[in-house]
Amino acid sequence: MPHGGRYTAATQLAHAGVDIRDIQAVTGHKTLSMVQKHTAQANQKAVARRAQTAREQSENETGKC
Repeated sequence: MPHGGRYTAATQLAHAGVDIRDIQAVTGHKTLSMVQKHTAQANQKAVARRAQTAREQSENETGKC
């Protein structure tokens, strides 16, 4: 699988909550460290989205008086 395809597959599977070992099997990475490198960005984006959602909810609740 070409590098770009593996990266895309790894990040999409990570977004879906797929286990890292399953991602490794699907993408053909030889080591878990490579899978972790690819999925780290997906995890960071998920945390950022949750924080943004929490902030927006907080702002909406504060605005209701």
